[in-house]
Amino acid sequence: MQKLESHAERINLLADKLEFEILQFKEIALEINQSYQAIQQPLELKTPGNGELRRFRCRPLNIWEIHYSKVPTVIRHNTGFVLTAKTIDLFKAQGELEFQKQLKAAQSRREAFESWLVQKK
Repeated sequence: MQKLESHAERINLLADKLEFEILQFKEIALEINQSYQAIQQPLELKTPGNGELRRFRCRPLNIWEIHYSKVPTVIRHNTGFVLTAKTIDLFKAQGELEFQKQLKAAQSRREAFESWLVQKK
């Protein structure tokens, strides 16, 4: 049972790290996307008849899309464990500091858990 608990904690720690990295990816993509859209020039075409140039503005392309925003997580349920998925809210208004705090808290929980396991042996 302790091995299972240890693996569950390890999965959850990795999921926390993965969530942090996904959120960092989103922040970088948002920054780059502004530049990417700015360099997309409007289309210039000559109109039939008078030969004037007319500008047509196409909707700029995005450099990133969201297709999947979940990470695995293990939840303790009654006498067993449930492997499920946790949705990542990519649009919540949290800064990088908050994510760093979450990551450090997860690492602290992991260290405390490992210390507890060592004491139980």
